[in-house]
Amino acid sequence: MIKRIIFWLVVSLFVFSVALTIWIRVDSKAKLKAVETRLVAAGAPMTIEELLPESVADELNAASLYLELDALNEKYDVRDLLQERLTEVSGDERYSNDIYGFKITEAEWSMVDELMQDERLDAQFALIDEIAARPYMQPDWQYELGPAMLIPEVGVARMAAELLLIRAAQAVRSDDLEEANRNLKAVIALSMQAEQCPSLISYLTSIAIRGLASSFLEAATLEHGSSTAFEPDLWRHSIHERWQYPMDGERLGMGFIIYEAFLKGDKEAFEKINGAPAPKKFVALRLSPVASYFRYDYVFYLEYMEAARAMDREFYQDYAKLAQKLDEQMFSTGRRNYMHMLSNILIPALGKVREVAFRSDAQNIINRTALQIAKYKREHGEYPDRLDTLVPEYLERMPVDLFNGEPLIYRNDGDRFTLYSVGPNFTDDRGVTNENSQANEDEGDIIWAGFGSSLSRAEVE
Repeated sequence: MIKRIIFWLVVSLFVFSVALTIWIRVDSKAKLKAVETRLVAAGAPMTIEELLPESVADELNAASLYLELDALNEKYDVRDLLQERLTEVSGDERYSNDIYGFKITEAEWSMVDELMQDERLDAQFALIDEIAARPYMQPDWQYELGPAMLIPEVGVARMAAELLLIRAAQAVRSDDLEEANRNLKAVIALSMQAEQCPSLISYLTSIAIRGLASSFLEAATLEHGSSTAFEPDLWRHSIHERWQYPMDGERLGMGFIIYEAFLKGDKEAFEKINGAPAPKKFVALRLSPVASYFRYDYVFYLEYMEAARAMDREFYQDYAKLAQKLDEQMFSTGRRNYMHMLSNILIPALGKVREVAFRSDAQNIINRTALQIAKYKREHGEYPDRLDTLVPEYLERMPVDLFNGEPLIYRNDGDRFTLYSVGPNFTDDRGVTNENSQANEDEGDIIWAGFGSSLSRAEVE
């Protein structure tokens, strides 16, 4: 009797386990289908082919030139040489931004001028000028490699931008503002090329390059003692509005490839992603309960990306509220750590990416406004009392703070002026940035610290 009971208990447990496994498999597939259907209805691309732009003629595409430039730079990297020589002379660690930030001595400038005259740089600058003249950058994307995918063109773009800024700084010192503007315009062109690529690393590189250009602009106006010679229209472009493009690239690139490798038991795809041989029983994974675990994980990942797509807002303050609510909803139970292993790795720090993009665009608006304020001063002999005085002759509309939707904070200080955004903490810190205070990176204002400003970026020792 006891044996019979045990037998039927074992049979029942087996049947229950099989039924549960089947139900989980069916349920996870149904949930995956549902979220994919919602993404399609929302207009989201569902394949890489849908996302990528149409191919352009080779003579319009700068990608191959970037690879040529990378090869030349391997043979002669003047930035490393400059850093090494300047560090030796000064006794302090030096970097490229010390040069185009005009933070080096006259003796150090002589060294820079000498090294920049090396004939080996002629070919590099010829390529960089040709790259900047081309409207597109479409690399050979290898999405099948997942996270192992490297985009060499993106790293080269930043290197090229720094070389251009060093050359622009030399032009400022020679009082050749036309040449300085030409190089600065080329840097912005490189930033816009990187932005065309559907990946987060390209998107963030575009923002970083524009940040280098912005730092140069402030320093150059201080070095030149005027800002009226610099072109305000270089700072019209907005990048935060294009954030869905690289996010879709992440979802269809890394996310899709990784989950498909697990869910379909694609041994070859897994080995490309992992860079190592797959376990012997890897192919059997798709038939096991583990596949359902990864399918639920994939559903979670897609639901998060779906919600993120719906959070597009004009001002960061409105977006931040939605982002906080989303994180509380999705991660309140702490399940991300143990139930969604791959999501934990793949879900990008959306809030931080968006903040960086809004910072970049806020600085663009501030730069353009400051340069137009300088033009007003040149033509009227004094700074405007209010920003709306610039509309419509100098600005089409009142410059707005992208963080809170209010007008930028401006004050006419007589022979100087104050101009800034409240930044991501939405608090008026009276022009104090996280560079000259003990504030963390999310605090402090975003300012104009170039010529004419009452504010500065003096760093805390």
